[in-house]
Amino acid sequence: MAVISKNLRFAATLASALIVLVAPSNAQSVGDATTNYDACRAQDDDKFRLAIRDVTLNELRNGTRTIDYQGLVRDQWRKHNLDRLIDERVKIAEEDVRSKSSWGKLLGSLASSEKANELAKAVAEHVYRSDEMKAALEQTAKGVSLEVGRKIVLTTEDAATPARKCLQLFLGDRFGRTIADTVGADAKAAFVLEPTNQAAQLGTTSVAQKATGAITGGVILLIRRQLARMARRVGQRVVGAVIGRVVSVVAGGIGVALIAYDLKQLWELRNGVLPIIRDEMTSESTKAKVRKELADALKVNMDAQLETIADSTADHILRIWRDFKVAHNKVLELSANNKAFRDFVDSLRPDQVPRLDEIVVISLRNGTSQDVLAKLESGTLHQAINHLDGGAMQLARELNSVDQALAWLDVAGSELPKVIGFELHRSSKPDDFTNNSLKRLLSFEEVRVVKRLSSLPEQRRSILLELDNNTVVNLARDLDSAALSSFGGYLADLDLSARKVVLDAVSATPTAIRGLTSEQVRWAVLASRDQTAAVKMMLRSDGGLNIEAIGSDLQLVTGGQVHPVLIWSKHPVVAVLLGIAVILLLLILRRLLFPPKRKVQKPGAA
Repeated sequence: MAVISKNLRFAATLASALIVLVAPSNAQSVGDATTNYDACRAQDDDKFRLAIRDVTLNELRNGTRTIDYQGLVRDQWRKHNLDRLIDERVKIAEEDVRSKSSWGKLLGSLASSEKANELAKAVAEHVYRSDEMKAALEQTAKGVSLEVGRKIVLTTEDAATPARKCLQLFLGDRFGRTIADTVGADAKAAFVLEPTNQAAQLGTTSVAQKATGAITGGVILLIRRQLARMARRVGQRVVGAVIGRVVSVVAGGIGVALIAYDLKQLWELRNGVLPIIRDEMTSESTKAKVRKELADALKVNMDAQLETIADSTADHILRIWRDFKVAHNKVLELSANNKAFRDFVDSLRPDQVPRLDEIVVISLRNGTSQDVLAKLESGTLHQAINHLDGGAMQLARELNSVDQALAWLDVAGSELPKVIGFELHRSSKPDDFTNNSLKRLLSFEEVRVVKRLSSLPEQRRSILLELDNNTVVNLARDLDSAALSSFGGYLADLDLSARKVVLDAVSATPTAIRGLTSEQVRWAVLASRDQTAAVKMMLRSDGGLNIEAIGSDLQLVTGGQVHPVLIWSKHPVVAVLLGIAVILLLLILRRLLFPPKRKVQKPGAA
């Protein structure tokens, strides 16, 4: 009776302990914590990082509080058929312990709770420390961690809203709403994967291969990598931590079970308490205790990951801000120091900020912050933001001037792509053209023609463009830029009547220009009193020796209407013959006027 009483006292004590162990926790339910955003108004990056970490961790804890770890463990338990495995391992363990225990020890376990617990612990150790059981528990733990990881990823996506709000408070007061919205959009994108990437599942394969290096989904990809690495280790770590606890729980339950057997049954048990141990270890209540221990350990391990995830998230968001700060340093500096500029930035859409940044950088290459503010005051900055599209921005980059790009856009309008295509901005300035003259110039499709014409001064080019297209093209092909410029200048210096004669003649016969291209002819025509008569003479095409035309030309020269040099250029043979005739005439006159003196012979000379 003393033995029975002792067993009953032991059983009662152990039962009380087990009730405490398996009873639902009476811990006070904690509602969703209110996120405190005051720290987000920090003035330095380090404090801002801590603020982002705190709001993210708060969101993660709220989002994962309802995860049913025991339900997830049950699902994985069934998936890996642990009930069957436990039954098999208990049977093997029972046989092994029986074979290694004496009859005296087995019978003594009926009368001694200590010996009973020793047998129970030996069987439990044999079962739960076997390689097969540890492997199965590790797989179960791993499966649960993967499922929890997926839920954590979804919770992390929800953390985008508080993270973005924290960014707004951190940036808004100093840099304005648009800057805050722009960085906030990048931060929000870091929590969302593109639809093509949403199928990517958290697993044990290399998640790094799914990373694109872009901002989009950066936080989620980072967390997936962390959780995937954790999932590969959590099974072994959790199982190693809970096995000792499981063995104690399972072995301790044997004492309670003893009270279910009366003395007659106890004496009939030839194998001591081993049958009781077997029944208890294979019972559903004991397996439920094992599942609870596993679920509790997994919850502790996974909750510990939330802080790591919050740290990683804060680092990623801080990196987004710092990258933005490096890329848009000048805009941020002006926004922080000048309210008018900050108000202007706030009037922009977030997608216009990169263009503003580039415009400011270009403006500062050859100027100062005051020049940028002057552009703001004059409206130039507003024009640049709203009108400098891709092509015009290309001009601004190449010319290193926002003003020049706007000027080209103003004069070219929709023809700006052609300006860029012909590279007119490299050799000309927008002030060299009017809208009409540029449009006329760009109507020519040949690069050589456009470039040669564009290199001419505006007045000379405008005169040439009065010709028809074919004539202009032929002239630009036949004459290089220098000759073309000279010809344009030639026309510009002629009076209107003479210019019309030249233009009409060249339009009819482009090769006629060759008679007017030499510098000597140009000078002589311009020096003639009657420029119209001079150009007509030089443009006239004579067939053979035309005495009448030569006579007419000589009359113009002798009459003083045309410069004499033109006779030499138009009729070189006649000029030579006339020159010879003049020389002969002069010699004859000299002979007549100054006859040679004869020698006088002295007297007496032989």
